[in-house]
Amino acid sequence: MALKINLIKYTGAVVVLKGVTINGSGYQSQSILKMKSSNVSVSVNGSPMFKVSFDDETLVDTTATYMFDSECTIAVGLLVEVQL
Repeated sequence: MALKINLIKYTGAVVVLKGVTINGSGYQSQSILKMKSSNVSVSVNGSPMFKVSFDDETLVDTTATYMFDSECTIAVGLLVEVQL
């Protein structure tokens, strides 16, 4: 039986400015968002802000909006299944 694992194929990164709202629909061709900054909080769909950690990952929700309390870098990528 073959072993299947999921890997992330990184395709780029975005720098998001403090207070700027980004829309998940802009990342429809991507699967994963991964935080590459520290000391950042996020609001999803207008929710109260909550802390995210360096290297936190989330699946892309194309219906969500995200707003950050400080400038941050987010890596974007595709979730790829590999068979060994």
